[in-house]
Amino acid sequence: MNKYLKITPPEIKRAIYDSFQNKKEGFLQQDLIELMKEEFPILLTIMATQLDKLETILENFFERKNGKI
Repeated sequence: MNKYLKITPPEIKRAIYDSFQNKKEGFLQQDLIELMKEEFPILLTIMATQLDKLETILENFFERKNGKI
């Protein structure tokens, strides 16, 4: 199994979710970016090249998790 497909720790999930909540202001949290460079370079590349698609995927994930779907 690809190491990038493992479930991320809750604090990373929270940082990703918070980043997308802050996207309205037009930035990703710098600490998240640094963490992603070290731990999840493939995901960071996807975020940089397909942000809209990834945002939709993450929004759907968190809506399902929170019982909105």
